[in-house]
Amino acid sequence: MSCVLRIAGKKLDIDDFILKSGLKGYVKKYKEENLKSKSSNQGKQYSFVSATISEAELDNYEKQVSDAIVYLKKNKKKLALINSTKEIDYATINFMISLKSVSDKYFAQYIYLPKELTILCGSLNLGIEVEIV
Repeated sequence: MSCVLRIAGKKLDIDDFILKSGLKGYVKKYKEENLKSKSSNQGKQYSFVSATISEAELDNYEKQVSDAIVYLKKNKKKLALINSTKEIDYATINFMISLKSVSDKYFAQYIYLPKELTILCGSLNLGIEVEIV
């Protein structure tokens, strides 16, 4: 799974969201209710639902993007629920891309692009490029 849609929220009722949206092919995880206040794993504070968008290889970013566009167009009505669900803290598409370093070992880096930025870029018909040097 190289490209994944993830929807998460601290107060998100993921079962209700899945039922209302009609999403298929998802994985869900519930937040841990009995967290110590100083938990080092912040992710346990969120419930989330995720769906694989692309099975393309890690070195095939173009195919991941193409698959993402097809997925988003096909599921646009189902995913429209994201905008009206105030309990969603994060809704992201994660592209997993493998880059070879000089030493031929693989490394990974994650960059979150805020919703406001992507909406503005989209409204201006601009693409988004991330360069890792």
